[in-house]
Amino acid sequence: MRDSVLSLGFVNHRTRTLEDVAQILGEDHGDSVPASLKELQRPWRIGPYSARATMIFAFHEPMALVDTNFARVGERVFGYNMPSQPHKSEEVYQFFDSLMPDNPGLCRALNLALLDLADAICTPSDPSCPSCPLATSCLYWKENRR
Repeated sequence: MRDSVLSLGFVNHRTRTLEDVAQILGEDHGDSVPASLKELQRPWRIGPYSARATMIFAFHEPMALVDTNFARVGERVFGYNMPSQPHKSEEVYQFFDSLMPDNPGLCRALNLALLDLADAICTPSDPSCPSCPLATSCLYWKENRR
């Protein structure tokens, strides 16, 4: 069926990537997904974000899931000066990991809430600060209140 479907661009790349990763994991781990960040990132196509997402959602490990949107919230709320690629910074991961609750369910919920907050309220331009549940603690809001 797959050969009969013509798709373009990233779809083919993503499909090949998933197939490559599945083959590597199958060969190296007996068809099971490794339960460690280091082992998950051994295939060259799995980065910190995907490895951490796997650890949080599949293995219930409490840690931060940092992407650009997540980092924007942290930068605004805490005044944390983010590097240009926060998802590749060990210091950024350490900072956000220190804020995560030890309870895996709460950690998962907090990660999802921060991602939703970044998408719906703490947008890159024209954030909706007055409706933000973090406004009273947010340095950005305090400095830019209208």
